[in-house]
Amino acid sequence: MIVRFSKILAIVIVIILTLPGVGLSAESGNGTIEGKLVNGTVEGSSVAGQEVTLKTYRNDTEVSSATVTTDANGQFVFQGLVVESSYSYQVTLIYQQAEYTGDRISFGANETSKSVEMKIYDATTSNEALKVSTAHTVIYVEKGNIRVSELLTVANDSDRTYIGSREISPGVRETITFALPKEASGLQPGASLMECCINNIEGGFVDTMAVLPGVKDLAYSYNISYKGAEYVFSGKVNYPTDDYHLIVQSPNVQVAGARIAQAEPLTIEGAQFNHFSGGNLAPGDMVTAQISGLPKSANQSTVLWVLLAMAALGSGFVFFYLKRRREPQSVQVSYARVEENLLAEIARLDDDYEGGRIAESAYRRLRAQKKAQIVKLMQSSKR
Repeated sequence: MIVRFSKILAIVIVIILTLPGVGLSAESGNGTIEGKLVNGTVEGSSVAGQEVTLKTYRNDTEVSSATVTTDANGQFVFQGLVVESSYSYQVTLIYQQAEYTGDRISFGANETSKSVEMKIYDATTSNEALKVSTAHTVIYVEKGNIRVSELLTVANDSDRTYIGSREISPGVRETITFALPKEASGLQPGASLMECCINNIEGGFVDTMAVLPGVKDLAYSYNISYKGAEYVFSGKVNYPTDDYHLIVQSPNVQVAGARIAQAEPLTIEGAQFNHFSGGNLAPGDMVTAQISGLPKSANQSTVLWVLLAMAALGSGFVFFYLKRRREPQSVQVSYARVEENLLAEIARLDDDYEGGRIAESAYRRLRAQKKAQIVKLMQSSKR
């Protein structure tokens, strides 16, 4: 899809307005948001008497919040809200130790009232309904270093929110566990994983965010230092995994593991990757890749591709490529190119949302992630 310049320009202007020191004037508020909590668990608990918070954002920066309590029917209302276009609102609450966050709400022209329905679920401490529907392990190699990106889609197939089976500190529970090789360093979370909500443990790390019914994308990366011309990568499967892909940038790879077999090779940013796939992996299965013929000198194109991939990790760019499996064009890897890709993805998201091809919750979340990434790039680049 060719993205029109005017649309890209409009996105850039909006993002510039979110930078520190840039703002718009506010006005007195006469807006109202009415809402209702709905329990999505069959024969779920009451939604009466729940504290609901409304966060107020101005140009995507939180400026205030207010809290009310639901009535006997789970209904709530917030009044006196600014309806100017630079303002948006978000409903949040904690229900049975799980945090719920609604879609961003903005008032349109001549609008003074909005309604929202928040679906919540009873909590469970059992992880029996958790599985990984799709997982990718992408390995990039350069002199003395291997960069590993792990990309997973985790599914909760129940009608209850998983809050973790073990409390690791007061009010904080361990939900999803991730294994790391003992040589791993430089952990970098992405997608729905947030640095504030992960904790290191022996042999890996854990997420502490509740897992709602449905699916969520998780991503993280790390470095592994090696010596010599060979390295044996070993990854442990922690959850039932329907579909697994191991993608390695090396011409000389031998793979051993449960139900992992050679698949069609891939070309990513002009670099050739070996591709191995498998399915129906069980917790405790090990995937082992013996990588030989490691480079004696740094591969500049590989280094640049790693920079691009990791800069875009939080924006969903890597997920977008692996899910669509499109052949990318040959490009010059730079901050400017990363920014261009992100702007194009935002424009595509806008088109998909306007055309009804993506749910609002996913649209808002992905758009906010991409805008945040662009803001960081704009603040760090010299223009």
